[in-house]
Amino acid sequence: MTYLFFIFGGKLVNYLGNAALGAITRMMGLILAVIGTQMAIEGIKGAFAIG
Repeated sequence: MTYLFFIFGGKLVNYLGNAALGAITRMMGLILAVIGTQMAIEGIKGAFAIG
């Protein structure tokens, strides 16, 4: 599936347009920030035996 996304990525970008790609990029950034925050919280909890 990843291979297909790489092959047809250019067509997908042209189809979606810049506005949609900007929105997708921001949502993916938000998801990445949430995952990073959750990992940091779990690490702190584990380091200090909290909860």
